Amino acid sequence: REVTVTGSREEPQAHRLFLQLEEKGQKKLVILDTCNAGKRGQGDSDSPSAADERPRRRNSGQAPAAGCRLVFSASADTQQALEGYKGHGLFIYVLLEGLQGKADYKKDGFITVRGLALHTEERVMTLSEEVFRRQQNPMIETGAYDFPIGKVK
Repeated sequence: REVTVTGSREEPQAHRLFLQLEEKGQKKLVILDTCNAGKRGQGDSDSPSAADERPRRRNSGQAPAAGCRLVFSASADTQQALEGYKGHGLFIYVLLEGLQGKADYKKDGFITVRGLALHTEERVMTLSEEVFRRQQNPMIETGAYDFPIGKVK
């Protein structure tokens, strides 16, 4: 389901989006493809700082309640989301390649949240260094939750 959100200086768009999503009682996968996308978690105790821009996968070891929110952000809060890779931004290109089958880590014909997270983190970090000679570290929050989001043809 698509949710449209507008924001103001007092209440940024990402904050309003997450408030709307909390009202729904289902699993949600949120993809943020924008520069400084990791900033949406700013204020959390484990948000990265400029000195600590390695990817973060928050994992409490417990499955979140129904209505859980899983977030894939293109970059850390101090980074640009790199553009111009094979007709896409790097983050979206890697997500699409993962959804087309490269994120089937168990080789069982299914793409899972965790498989897509692993694929996205590894490939974005590798390609950003190899192709752009810059760092782009996706920020991914999956908790302990893992469920199928696609089937490989």
